[in-house]
Amino acid sequence: MILALLLALCQPAEAAPDRRTARLLSAAQAALDDGDPGVAFRKADAALLRDPTSVDAHYLRASAMLLVAGAVPDPADQEQILAAISADLAFVAAREPQSLRGGIARDFLARRRATPGAFALPEPRYPCSAEAEAALATAESLARAAPRDADDAYTRALSLCPTNALGWTWYGDLYFAQANYQRATELYSRGLRVDPLLAAAYRYRADAAAALGQPEAARLDLLRAIAADPTYEAAWGALGSLQGARGGQLHRPTPPPVRYDPQSGELLVDQVGEQALPAGDLAASYVFAVVDAGRPPAGMSLPPGLPGPDRPAIERRRAALRVALDVFAAGEARPQTAFWALAVAAQAEQQLDAFLFAFLMNEAVSADFLRWRVEHHEDLVRFLAVHVAPLP
Repeated sequence: MILALLLALCQPAEAAPDRRTARLLSAAQAALDDGDPGVAFRKADAALLRDPTSVDAHYLRASAMLLVAGAVPDPADQEQILAAISADLAFVAAREPQSLRGGIARDFLARRRATPGAFALPEPRYPCSAEAEAALATAESLARAAPRDADDAYTRALSLCPTNALGWTWYGDLYFAQANYQRATELYSRGLRVDPLLAAAYRYRADAAAALGQPEAARLDLLRAIAADPTYEAAWGALGSLQGARGGQLHRPTPPPVRYDPQSGELLVDQVGEQALPAGDLAASYVFAVVDAGRPPAGMSLPPGLPGPDRPAIERRRAALRVALDVFAAGEARPQTAFWALAVAAQAEQQLDAFLFAFLMNEAVSADFLRWRVEHHEDLVRFLAVHVAPLP
């Protein structure tokens, strides 16, 4: 998942694509989010045929290839894929040298140059034999071209590799497309027994539950999907639609629009003017930004014992939240913005980590989240159910 989190940082910075290209890019990103790099590659490749200068398409295609390269058994084939990834990411780095994904691209290219012939590729999430991978690829092709023949193909593929949770999910999609929602649910559940943290399986099982007239089961599965991956935008969107249909609400507060540049020592407010933030919320936001950076402006000292810039991001972020919340505890001001109001509520319930990962997830803390969620997935589900997606 960490690669998915890193590689899903596709913030368009180029001219708006035409509608057809935009649909292809959207489909590629959705497939990548759902753990289907094959579809993501095809959609991104099709977008590049329409617009060879699309940075989004180059980045998405590289992302898809990176997710499958580790499962390629032939070293020559693997090297060919790495060369294609490098070409796409070199284009991204040249076009967007200052962007986050440009930085990720440069890092990949630098590590590739530093370790020629010995570049460490990510391990497949669900490793299977070459025979099983080929059988699953055949089943996927049949699901698109001849769905009636795909059932036996999926059965064979998954008998060869029953631990492939994504394979069970794709098998479920076969029956969902045929409106056999009960069978689809059974297959999604089979995949979740293999991997209880597979966000895509929860999202699709939620779709099946909604089609079966089970809105509460759908809501819980969407919450589980988000708790498995708080960056899963498709699940957030589906939850918002479901909440609206049921007269519920969806509270997804954005982080404070304050950032600190430790190089220049400047504190900046993005998007809104300082007067738009209440004094207490602004003060807490400034404190959070400085402590999170781990390096204060000249002439300002941090409270003793706080982690410095050399410490892991998760340590700094946890400390930043606690110190920022002291702003409200020490004064009479109550938080006015949704972000800080929810942070105060989370602290009172000893759920600051759930709050942190739900609303401050990014590539800097994603590895810590992957470890944390193993024991706390249901804790995050409960937090989201009460504070983020309440029902009337």
